[in-house]
Amino acid sequence: MKTIMKKPEHILNEWVIAVNKGDIKHLLALYDKSAILIPTFSNRLLKTPKDLRDYFVRLRNRKGLSVELHKNTLIIQKIKEDVFTLSGIYRWRFFVDDELLTFEPDLVMY
Repeated sequence: MKTIMKKPEHILNEWVIAVNKGDIKHLLALYDKSAILIPTFSNRLLKTPKDLRDYFVRLRNRKGLSVELHKNTLIIQKIKEDVFTLSGIYRWRFFVDDELLTFEPDLVMY
């Protein structure tokens, strides 16, 4: 019996919800055990499940943490049958020294 695969955009939506809820267990379940993450708030690659867990636990501990994907920026590329890349522009928010800060890329239109 073939397993029904979730659509990539649904997986990304689960990721956003898991980050916003601080649900580390569900968040990590979305990553393959051999996943490598280029993190937004670290200067090193995350190469092990422990690295990913530690990173997301540190993020979860940020007061007011939230992430939001900018609408209409999601790009889904099919690599092979069940392998996709997802990219897009997103906004992180959390408090630093009692000030709510927003972290997002500068958008330059040509």
